[in-house]
Amino acid sequence: MKHFLMKGITEFNFPPISPFYVPEVHIHQGGPNDSVSFNLTLKDVVITGFDSYEFEKFDFDPKTLQFDSELKMGALNFKAKYVVNGKVLTIPLDGKGNMNFTITTSSGTLKQNASLTTRKGQKYLTLHPPSIHIDVGDVTDPHYDGLFDGNEVLAKAVEKVLQDYQKELGEEMKPTAEKIIEQIIYDLQQKLQSRLPYDEVYPVHEQGL
Repeated sequence: MKHFLMKGITEFNFPPISPFYVPEVHIHQGGPNDSVSFNLTLKDVVITGFDSYEFEKFDFDPKTLQFDSELKMGALNFKAKYVVNGKVLTIPLDGKGNMNFTITTSSGTLKQNASLTTRKGQKYLTLHPPSIHIDVGDVTDPHYDGLFDGNEVLAKAVEKVLQDYQKELGEEMKPTAEKIIEQIIYDLQQKLQSRLPYDEVYPVHEQGL
Protein backbone atom coordinates (compact mmCIF):
# COMPACT_ATOMS: atom_id res chain seq x y z
CA MET A 1 0.00 0.00 0.00
CA LYS A 2 2.82 2.38 0.90
CA HIS A 3 4.28 1.94 -2.60
CA PHE A 4 1.10 3.38 -4.15
CA LEU A 5 0.80 6.16 -1.55
CA MET A 6 4.37 7.32 -2.20
CA LYS A 7 3.67 7.82 -5.91
CA GLY A 8 0.06 8.96 -5.56
CA ILE A 9 -2.98 7.53 -7.32
CA THR A 10 -4.00 9.90 -10.10
CA GLU A 11 -7.31 8.21 -10.91
CA PHE A 12 -8.47 8.95 -7.35
CA ASN A 13 -6.90 12.43 -7.27
CA PHE A 14 -4.68 11.10 -4.48
CA PRO A 15 -1.39 13.05 -4.20
CA PRO A 16 2.01 11.55 -3.34
CA ILE A 17 2.57 11.51 0.42
CA SER A 18 6.23 12.49 0.19
CA PRO A 19 6.75 15.23 -0.62
CA PHE A 20 3.31 16.31 0.56
CA TYR A 21 1.93 19.77 -0.19
CA VAL A 22 -0.28 21.86 2.13
CA PRO A 23 -1.48 25.23 0.75
CA GLU A 24 -1.72 27.13 4.05
CA VAL A 25 -1.43 26.63 7.83
CA HIS A 26 -2.18 29.10 10.64
CA ILE A 27 -0.61 28.77 14.11
CA HIS A 28 -1.31 30.92 17.16
CA GLN A 29 1.06 30.60 20.11
CA GLY A 30 0.66 32.11 23.58
CA GLY A 31 -0.96 35.32 24.78
CA PRO A 32 0.04 38.85 25.82
CA ASN A 33 1.34 37.70 29.22
CA ASP A 34 3.40 34.77 27.90
CA SER A 35 7.15 35.03 27.31
CA VAL A 36 6.75 33.67 23.79
CA SER A 37 3.67 34.58 21.75
CA PHE A 38 3.13 34.91 18.01
CA ASN A 39 0.84 34.46 15.05
CA LEU A 40 2.40 32.41 12.29
CA THR A 41 1.07 31.78 8.78
CA LEU A 42 2.75 29.17 6.60
CA LYS A 43 2.06 28.99 2.87
CA ASP A 44 3.14 26.50 0.21
CA VAL A 45 4.17 24.00 2.87
CA VAL A 46 6.18 21.06 1.55
CA ILE A 47 6.56 18.11 3.94
CA THR A 48 8.94 15.23 3.27
CA GLY A 49 9.11 12.06 5.35
CA PHE A 50 5.47 10.94 5.54
CA ASP A 51 6.54 7.78 3.70
CA SER A 52 8.51 6.75 6.79
CA TYR A 53 5.33 5.75 8.63
CA GLU A 54 5.00 2.23 10.05
CA PHE A 55 1.81 0.83 11.55
CA GLU A 56 2.54 -1.08 14.76
CA LYS A 57 -1.15 -1.89 15.06
CA PHE A 58 -4.03 -1.66 12.59
CA ASP A 59 -7.32 -3.17 13.74
CA PHE A 60 -10.71 -2.91 12.07
CA ASP A 61 -13.85 -4.34 13.69
CA PRO A 62 -16.44 -5.11 10.97
CA LYS A 63 -19.22 -5.41 13.58
CA THR A 64 -18.77 -1.92 14.99
CA LEU A 65 -17.03 -0.37 11.94
CA GLN A 66 -14.31 1.01 14.20
CA PHE A 67 -10.60 1.47 13.46
CA ASP A 68 -7.92 1.34 16.16
CA SER A 69 -4.35 2.02 15.05
CA GLU A 70 -0.90 2.80 16.40
CA LEU A 71 1.92 4.11 14.23
CA LYS A 72 5.41 5.52 14.28
CA MET A 73 6.85 8.06 11.90
CA GLY A 74 10.43 9.05 11.19
CA ALA A 75 11.73 12.59 10.84
CA LEU A 76 9.53 15.07 8.97
CA ASN A 77 11.07 18.06 7.19
CA PHE A 78 8.95 21.17 6.65
CA LYS A 79 9.70 23.93 4.15
CA ALA A 80 7.39 26.91 3.70
CA LYS A 81 6.94 30.60 3.15
CA TYR A 82 6.10 32.28 6.44
CA VAL A 83 4.71 35.49 7.91
CA VAL A 84 5.09 35.97 11.67
CA ASN A 85 4.36 38.67 14.22
CA GLY A 86 4.52 38.58 18.00
CA LYS A 87 7.27 38.64 20.63
CA VAL A 88 10.00 36.53 22.19
CA LEU A 89 10.61 37.68 25.77
CA THR A 90 10.80 41.48 25.30
CA ILE A 91 11.89 41.37 21.65
CA PRO A 92 9.22 42.11 19.01
CA LEU A 93 9.04 39.27 16.52
CA ASP A 94 8.29 40.31 12.96
CA GLY A 95 9.26 39.00 9.57
CA LYS A 96 8.46 37.07 6.45
CA GLY A 97 10.43 34.86 4.12
CA ASN A 98 11.36 31.20 3.79
CA MET A 99 11.68 28.79 6.68
CA ASN A 100 12.51 25.15 7.23
CA PHE A 101 12.70 22.86 10.25
CA THR A 102 12.65 19.16 11.09
CA ILE A 103 10.54 17.21 13.57
CA THR A 104 12.24 14.08 14.89
CA THR A 105 10.59 10.66 15.27
CA SER A 106 6.95 10.84 16.38
CA SER A 107 4.40 8.24 17.42
CA GLY A 108 0.66 8.30 17.68
CA THR A 109 -2.68 6.56 17.98
CA LEU A 110 -5.68 6.86 15.68
CA LYS A 111 -9.25 5.88 16.52
CA GLN A 112 -12.04 6.27 14.00
CA ASN A 113 -15.67 5.32 13.50
CA ALA A 114 -17.40 4.70 10.19
CA SER A 115 -20.79 3.90 8.72
CA LEU A 116 -22.01 2.16 5.57
CA THR A 117 -23.91 3.85 2.76
CA THR A 118 -25.32 2.34 -0.42
CA ARG A 119 -24.83 3.88 -3.85
CA LYS A 120 -25.98 2.20 -7.06
CA GLY A 121 -26.42 -1.10 -5.27
CA GLN A 122 -22.93 -1.15 -3.74
CA LYS A 123 -21.88 -0.45 -0.15
CA TYR A 124 -19.31 2.24 0.61
CA LEU A 125 -17.58 2.98 3.89
CA THR A 126 -18.17 6.53 5.10
CA LEU A 127 -15.39 7.53 7.49
CA HIS A 128 -16.03 9.92 10.34
CA PRO A 129 -13.32 12.42 11.36
CA PRO A 130 -10.57 10.55 13.23
CA SER A 131 -9.44 11.09 16.79
CA ILE A 132 -5.65 11.34 16.76
CA HIS A 133 -3.16 11.63 19.62
CA ILE A 134 0.43 12.33 18.60
CA ASP A 135 3.61 12.41 20.65
CA VAL A 136 5.41 14.96 18.49
CA GLY A 137 9.19 14.69 18.32
CA ASP A 138 11.60 17.56 18.94
CA VAL A 139 11.87 20.49 16.55
CA THR A 140 15.44 20.62 15.21
CA ASP A 141 17.47 22.75 12.81
CA PRO A 142 14.99 25.64 12.54
CA HIS A 143 16.00 28.31 10.02
CA TYR A 144 14.13 31.50 9.12
CA ASP A 145 15.10 33.88 6.31
CA GLY A 146 13.80 37.44 6.56
CA LEU A 147 13.48 37.98 10.30
CA PHE A 148 13.91 41.67 11.23
CA ASP A 149 14.53 42.74 7.64
CA GLY A 150 17.81 40.89 7.44
CA ASN A 151 19.28 42.00 10.79
CA GLU A 152 21.41 38.89 11.25
CA VAL A 153 22.51 39.65 14.83
CA LEU A 154 18.93 40.06 16.05
CA ALA A 155 17.70 37.14 13.96
CA LYS A 156 20.35 34.80 15.37
CA ALA A 157 19.51 35.93 18.91
CA VAL A 158 15.83 35.11 18.40
CA GLU A 159 16.66 31.81 16.71
CA LYS A 160 18.75 30.94 19.79
CA VAL A 161 15.79 31.72 22.06
CA LEU A 162 13.47 29.65 19.86
CA GLN A 163 15.92 26.75 20.03
CA ASP A 164 16.12 27.06 23.82
CA TYR A 165 12.32 26.98 24.00
CA GLN A 166 11.85 24.35 21.30
CA LYS A 167 10.56 21.65 23.70
CA GLU A 168 8.06 24.05 25.27
CA LEU A 169 7.06 25.36 21.85
CA GLY A 170 6.67 21.82 20.59
CA GLU A 171 4.30 20.99 23.45
CA GLU A 172 2.31 24.18 22.92
CA MET A 173 2.06 23.56 19.18
CA LYS A 174 1.22 19.88 19.61
CA PRO A 175 -2.59 20.36 19.36
CA THR A 176 -2.09 22.34 16.15
CA ALA A 177 0.22 19.66 14.72
CA GLU A 178 -2.35 17.00 15.62
CA LYS A 179 -5.11 18.94 13.85
CA ILE A 180 -2.96 19.41 10.72
CA ILE A 181 -2.02 15.72 10.52
CA GLU A 182 -5.59 14.69 11.40
CA GLN A 183 -6.94 16.76 8.50
CA ILE A 184 -4.32 15.41 6.10
CA ILE A 185 -5.10 11.79 7.03
CA TYR A 186 -8.86 12.37 6.84
CA ASP A 187 -8.65 14.04 3.43
CA LEU A 188 -6.51 11.22 2.05
CA GLN A 189 -8.85 8.58 3.48
CA GLN A 190 -11.89 10.26 1.98
CA LYS A 191 -10.34 10.32 -1.48
CA LEU A 192 -9.75 6.59 -1.35
CA GLN A 193 -12.72 5.23 0.58
CA SER A 194 -15.36 7.29 -1.25
CA ARG A 195 -14.28 5.76 -4.59
CA LEU A 196 -13.82 2.10 -3.61
CA PRO A 197 -16.73 -0.23 -2.69
CA TYR A 198 -16.57 -1.67 0.82
CA ASP A 199 -16.43 -5.29 -0.41
CA GLU A 200 -13.34 -4.49 -2.51
CA VAL A 201 -11.45 -2.77 0.30
CA TYR A 202 -12.50 -5.20 3.05
CA PRO A 203 -13.40 -8.47 1.27
CA VAL A 204 -13.41 -10.48 4.51
CA HIS A 205 -16.07 -9.16 6.90
CA GLU A 206 -19.24 -10.09 8.67
CA GLN A 207 -22.17 -10.64 6.34
CA GLY A 208 -25.39 -8.72 6.84
CA LEU A 209 -23.76 -5.37 7.67
